[in-house]
Amino acid sequence: AQGRVQRFWQGRTAPPGARPAWLVLGALAVALEDRGEAPPRTAAEAFARIARDTEALQGLTYEALGTAGAPVREAAPA
Repeated sequence: AQGRVQRFWQGRTAPPGARPAWLVLGALAVALEDRGEAPPRTAAEAFARIARDTEALQGLTYEALGTAGAPVREAAPA
């Protein structure tokens, strides 16, 4: 079985003042991790941080996901 990671696109216009999920989750991650980093400013930056800390995503970029996604590396057996 092959794992994949995919991008999703906004299906509807958000109400005024709504923030994208990646922005909210990125700010939450920064608060919980306490690495002294500023919250991500873009979806690509948020993905880069997730990929940095997730073995199966290391080496992938947001841009490389394109419209079809990308395969993820299998995790090493524990």
